[in-house]
Amino acid sequence: MPTLGGGGAERVTTTLLSFLDPEEFVVRLVVANGKQRYGDLPPAVEVVDLKQKRMRHTLSSIVRHAREFKPDIVYTTIAQANTAVALVRPFLGRKTICIAQQVHMHGGWRPRKIRNRLRLRVLKRLLRQFDYFVCENDIVRQDCADQYNFPLERIRVIPNPVDVRGIRSAIDSGGKQDDAQSVVDVETGAVQFVAAGRLQYEKGFDILLEALARYCSVPFRLQILGDGALRPALEQQAKQLGIQDRVSLLGFQKSPYAYFAEADALILPSRADASPNVVLEALACQTPVIATPALGGVAGLIKGVDGCVLADDVAAEPLGRAINKWVQEKAKESVPPDAIDGHDPELVAQAYKSLFDAAVDARHSRGNKGGNRTAIWRHKGHQLGKGGDHSSKGKA
Repeated sequence: MPTLGGGGAERVTTTLLSFLDPEEFVVRLVVANGKQRYGDLPPAVEVVDLKQKRMRHTLSSIVRHAREFKPDIVYTTIAQANTAVALVRPFLGRKTICIAQQVHMHGGWRPRKIRNRLRLRVLKRLLRQFDYFVCENDIVRQDCADQYNFPLERIRVIPNPVDVRGIRSAIDSGGKQDDAQSVVDVETGAVQFVAAGRLQYEKGFDILLEALARYCSVPFRLQILGDGALRPALEQQAKQLGIQDRVSLLGFQKSPYAYFAEADALILPSRADASPNVVLEALACQTPVIATPALGGVAGLIKGVDGCVLADDVAAEPLGRAINKWVQEKAKESVPPDAIDGHDPELVAQAYKSLFDAAVDARHSRGNKGGNRTAIWRHKGHQLGKGGDHSSKGKA
């Protein structure tokens, strides 16, 4: 992984590793830059910090650690890590199974810059070298098959894990950073909205500011959690729209759950988002969600969930209408406590175990037929290498 910071993918990985059985998996987690640390990893997980600022500087180290650890499985998540492993795939050996979590949709999404379009074409060819993909929903799975010309039977749908008990425990114990500016002295009757994510174009925070300023029919306050290159531009936009006194950009929050729980609703204004974890985490807090129909699986997460509203399009006016609809029709509805039962981390961990078992068994079977692609594997477990000796446990 690039880092162990507090982004969605990092939280997913931390949760997953916390629920994988250490009697079944020996895990080495290779991180480009491990300076930041989100949450607590299980003590059985060995963390290797390559102390590099960018994934492209880690290629030789990835190969070296793979040759040292000799994993049955290399599992990656986040686009930069997927690309890095795809680049060195020929040097990892045929016995190593490479599995990538694919969270981005490329069909229907056209980068604005020509150089990024060329990179995307190269990326599609590179990613075909993986043995399996994991996608969060059927929409992303089909896109992955179409864009990479990849067999559907080697693309598994496994939802992201959400530790509801851990989230609610964090809420009960507080969790706001001491230096965070909390909006508590708001005008009477103001609706409290929260939004969260990296401050980049795809996340659509510019859409959200315009929607609230131009189309929201009620007094509001908005807290935005997250950092990114667009922060100065968003601050300037809020000032130009005359809502700077009602918008607080609070930066990255290690534990955002108290903010989600205290808000009247979370707004997701994304242009593209396959399965945003902030939506799942807000629902875990039983906080309603108002969202754009971003490219990916957002609609499937909130469709039919009490208290939630999906906009008609990814633009300021439709999002403004959705906000007003929620205020007028949905604000009194409660999100049911079982809204995200399908993301239970124990069930998700079992789904990953089934995938890893099937992948290694398939490789072993092909090897017994005379090929040279037999995985190093003992049935008691795997070595999971986000990166060993091959003991009775498997490696990944």
